[in-house]
Amino acid sequence: SNSANTHTNSGGGMFRSTSSGVYKTDLEPVDGDVVLALRPVAFTSKHLADWDGRYAGFIAEEVEAAFPEASADDGENYDVRAIVAALVAKVQSQHVEILSLTDRLAALEAAQ
Repeated sequence: SNSANTHTNSGGGMFRSTSSGVYKTDLEPVDGDVVLALRPVAFTSKHLADWDGRYAGFIAEEVEAAFPEASADDGENYDVRAIVAALVAKVQSQHVEILSLTDRLAALEAAQ
């Protein structure tokens, strides 16, 4: 199909969501370090008082301050997809660092 996914937000507005590069411009890498400024929290929702479970997530206002690209337009939510992209960027950079450190360690051990 050549049409993008259509969704309705919590305010009743419609928006399109797509992963295809056809619909994207001005691509820039995501800074994975932004995830280090996020504070994961466990909480009980005031809106779901009849459900006795706990959730895990972030505080929208804190996400907006640390990672504006992940802030939702309503100021009360955040875009999980943006946080996932930052997490993947951070994992990738840590993988490169781990490989480098592994090589250094192997060189040091070989020199002994």
